[in-house]
Amino acid sequence: MAIVSFDQAQKIMGRSYVGPIDIENFLPLFACDRKHLQRSNPIPFSQELLQKHCRTHILVFDLGWSIKKLRRQVWQVRPDEIFVNIAPAKPWYQREPFFNLSVRPQWRLIRKQAVPCSLNQSFAQQIQFLWSSGEFVPEAREVIFLAVVYYLKTRERLFPNYFVRTNSNFEIVRVIPRTYCVKVGHFRRFLEIQFESLIETYQSFTDVGLITACYSDLQL
Repeated sequence: MAIVSFDQAQKIMGRSYVGPIDIENFLPLFACDRKHLQRSNPIPFSQELLQKHCRTHILVFDLGWSIKKLRRQVWQVRPDEIFVNIAPAKPWYQREPFFNLSVRPQWRLIRKQAVPCSLNQSFAQQIQFLWSSGEFVPEAREVIFLAVVYYLKTRERLFPNYFVRTNSNFEIVRVIPRTYCVKVGHFRRFLEIQFESLIETYQSFTDVGLITACYSDLQL
């Protein structure tokens, strides 16, 4: 299958496209070399897959920044619109490994809303969707980056009335249960980052859904 160019992807996805040029416009420390990115970070999704998901997913160029770095950059452009207590208070998650996790830049195709009918279901019920969809549950860092840059581009807040469960977790020593999972959402004014215990993931909540992303279907 042929590689989709940035322009072709933007035409297919429309409003649901957040590319390097978009990000350069609102994040001050990112300078885009379009030709270099086209060679080094081609879009790993086929035209057919993008057309299939253009109404339900967002194609985003993920810079790979840690949540810590993203918060710092957002503070320069939108200090009162995205992260609650961004300064001077220190949120609970800044001590956790997932807060400082960074990865290489890459394209991602992530749902813009929770999986249909996943609200008011336990995590065990929700992940049954994965078996037939060919998708996976993304990390908190990926979902947070998507919500932030999509808001900066469109002024539309994703997940305004519910949380979505992510694939990130952490441990609290000397606490039972000690493993906790990260959920993101309720982005009515600030983007909230909270956690729930593994026991809670077996329970159903009316405001906790599942978020998924697509695997690449191209061999690059």
